[in-house]
Amino acid sequence: MIERCDEIERASLYVEVENARTIAEARAALATSGTTECIDCGREIEPKRRAAMPAARRCIECQGLIETEKYHR
Repeated sequence: MIERCDEIERASLYVEVENARTIAEARAALATSGTTECIDCGREIEPKRRAAMPAARRCIECQGLIETEKYHR
C-alpha cells in the first residue's frame, strides 16, 4: 500500500514539474519572440486557444494528433 502511495506521489510530482516547465518555456518563447506559432506545423495558434490555454505550444490540430497517438495506442 505504501509503495502505491509513493508511486502516485512521484507521478503527481512529475506532472507538476512538467506543467511548470511547459509554462516556463511558453513564457520564455513569448517574451523573446512574441511567437504564437505551433511548434510542430508553424501555423498560428488561434487566439481563442491562447486565451483558454496560455501555455499552448501547439495548434489544436497538432495537439489533437499528439493526444490521439498518446492515449489511443
